[in-house]
Amino acid sequence: DRRREEEEEEEGAAKKMETITWIVQRYVERPLLPLGRKMDIRQWVVVTDWAPLTVWFYRDCYIRFAAEDYELEDLDNLYMHLTNNSVAKHCETFEEGSIGDMNMWHSKQMDKYLQEQGWGHAWKERVLPAMKACVKDVMLAAQGGMDARKNSYELYGY
Repeated sequence: DRRREEEEEEEGAAKKMETITWIVQRYVERPLLPLGRKMDIRQWVVVTDWAPLTVWFYRDCYIRFAAEDYELEDLDNLYMHLTNNSVAKHCETFEEGSIGDMNMWHSKQMDKYLQEQGWGHAWKERVLPAMKACVKDVMLAAQGGMDARKNSYELYGY
């Protein structure tokens, strides 16, 4: 009788799992910290056709920085861990411009920074190819579930 109850619980849990959406991500423990700040890259692409898949990758992008210097020990401080401007704009130091305009750099500034730090041409040789591969993989994975409408386009931000 106890065995049957356990089986029913497992079946119920499995059914429940079918309706749950999961997001899996790993917190980067040793992030690249230009000028001591966490950052992310905002890249735009345009899809002009899904069949055949046609994606246009913008040459330029921008780098968004957190509003405060990074410390792993303080996980509760949103201003040092999140780079989204809708969060960062509430920080007292947001508009001081200590890192670019509104805590952002053009991709050319990031390329220059990496070169100055001894990374050579890492932006062009490693970062851009990795970003393009990521976009390609995501678009190929989504391709089957998209409505292909001719004479239109979709703009996506990564």
